[in-house]
Order: sequence, then structure tokens, then C-alpha cells
Amino acid sequence: MSHLNERQLAMPYRNLGGTGLMVSALSFGTMTLNDHSPNPPKITDGEEAYELCAAAYKGGVNCFDCAEVYGGGGSSERVLGSVIQKGIERGLWERMDLVITTKLHMGGRGKKDSINSIGLSRKHLYDGLDDCATGGALPALFRSA
Repeated sequence: MSHLNERQLAMPYRNLGGTGLMVSALSFGTMTLNDHSPNPPKITDGEEAYELCAAAYKGGVNCFDCAEVYGGGGSSERVLGSVIQKGIERGLWERMDLVITTKLHMGGRGKKDSINSIGLSRKHLYDGLDDCATGGALPALFRSA
């Protein structure tokens, strides 16, 4: 059962296209949750990142957005994965309460760019999803989805 529905929050929710998913009108962007970016602001402390995401969730946000380029090499995805696992362990949310979105950059994923690692080919899309799911970023989320 969704913790958000139990609390009957005022946050409006909308259909996400034809997916059947309901997402909060506001999402939480994770660009600053990373451990690699040379540019501030960045939040590398797992507990601080958790507190920010928990506050957003308690306010009705159920959609968290990241991208492989945030912090470089999937850094924000790794931090978000850690935050989500912490929220599950602490009983704040269940995996199915959350909608996680990510984006694929047209460049490589921290590897040497080659002719097939750039652009938005089917291969690059699948490689990016595979890296996200198995490369230490959000593997627990993919397994439990």
C-alpha cells in the first residue's frame, strides 16, 4: 500500500503518458546528489541526500529524476540508489511508491567514446540502461521493479 495514499496529501498527481503510472506534479531532480562533480553545489553525504529526498517524499513527491551525466558516470544514480535503499530499510517508502526517471546522454558513460558509444542508437540506449541497472547505480531498483 502506498504511504502517499495513506496520508491523503494535497500534492496533485498526473498520469505519466500511457504508462498507467501516477506521478506527482513536482519531481525531485537529483543533479546535486553526486560524488564526482567538480562544480558546487553537490551533496555527497548519503544522510543529507536521504533527508532531502525524504522531505520531498513526505511533501507528496513520488517522482525522482536523475541522469547518467549528473556528476558524471552515473554518480547521481548511485547516490539516489543508496537513498532509496535507505528509505526502504527505514520504512519510509516501498519501492513501488516511487517513480524513478533517468536520462541517457548522447556521449559515452565515462568510458572512452567510440563510434558506437555515442549518439542515441538502440545499442547505446540499451547499454545505458544496462549500465544503470548493473553498474552500481540503481541495480536494486531494477530487480525489485
